[in-house]
Amino acid sequence: MPVNSSELRFFEYLAKEAEKNPPSKPLSEMSIEEFRSGTGLFLEFAGKAADVPYKNVTIPTRDGHNMPVRIFNPDHDDTKPVLIMYPGCAYICDLFKSNAIAFSRIAAYADTKVIIPQFRLAPESLFPIPLYDAFDAFKYIALNGKLFNVNPQKIILGGFSSGAHAVAAISNLARKEPSLKILHQILLNGNYDLLRSHHEYDDYEKEDQMITKESFDFIYKQYGLAIKDFKNPLYSAYYETNFEGFPTTTFLMGEYDAIRNDGEAYYKKLNHAGVNVERIILPGQTHNTIILREAMSDGEDPAKVIADIIKRYI
Repeated sequence: MPVNSSELRFFEYLAKEAEKNPPSKPLSEMSIEEFRSGTGLFLEFAGKAADVPYKNVTIPTRDGHNMPVRIFNPDHDDTKPVLIMYPGCAYICDLFKSNAIAFSRIAAYADTKVIIPQFRLAPESLFPIPLYDAFDAFKYIALNGKLFNVNPQKIILGGFSSGAHAVAAISNLARKEPSLKILHQILLNGNYDLLRSHHEYDDYEKEDQMITKESFDFIYKQYGLAIKDFKNPLYSAYYETNFEGFPTTTFLMGEYDAIRNDGEAYYKKLNHAGVNVERIILPGQTHNTIILREAMSDGEDPAKVIADIIKRYI
């Protein structure tokens, strides 16, 4: 099917706004502060949060940083699965509020506890710090289940975009620690190959007008990695070769997601390795549908699709 009409209208709106207020310099010459100044539209078009209770806490990381964490439905008991859901932000932009709005909908649809860690951002905190933050959040929750009223055997990991990238890294790291169990991982529109070496879905990707090659070049430059690091499985999960003990995995991919190639290639690799894996395509949707839901309102809400996966365990 074609790109959803609401998403096409939003792309037209963005193009008209860019004509009225063109950038003063090319993206390659922007500072990180200038890049971040244009991200306010995510909150502007995120829509309303679901009416579910939440509380904010902090979790200590390995280097003593206190990481902010939001818990939706904090008073739910440990009989239901908990979703630890990592936000999409390219690891460089503070999009916590817009992600939290989207993830509150998951908590409402599934009627379960959803925990959102806020890992540190690059370039202020270079890789692997954001990934270690993400892992440390999962580990701390799993090893302190009573503190969070969570059953460590019922933890589902989920992530959107860079959050899905983080979950893929966590799943590799967690296999080295037998005390940690991941019931299921849900990966929405993630990037798993920083080299961008797959091109089967290029014609689909080019329909997503919010993300360009120049965007990737700018974003990846902020991580502080050398090109040789891009094949390290910690940073590009696609290049992992041993998938023994890998958790059950569901890939959610917008049909026109700007990084669909990554998802399709990683899905095929896991499937070939014998991992229990499924693939769900979100028709007509692009990369940011879940967090721009007020503007991109066609089709099924990806938050509901995620909630339906969680409810398999309820």
